[in-house]
Amino acid sequence: MLEQNMNLFQSMAALLEKGIDPTSCEQQLWSRYGETVATLVLDTTGFSRTTQSHGIVHFLSRLM
Repeated sequence: MLEQNMNLFQSMAALLEKGIDPTSCEQQLWSRYGETVATLVLDTTGFSRTTQSHGIVHFLSRLM
């Protein structure tokens, strides 16, 4: 049902075009595209000011 050369959004669109509700294939979609990850939320003082004056690469290198 899921084609090898498609990403998640292409696969879901193809299912919808065939009249198949993607939620009915959730386990197959998870098996193929699912991944357990962590999200990092970082709130830093002076981000906007520093990136405007020195650029994003400078700011990110300081975080590293």
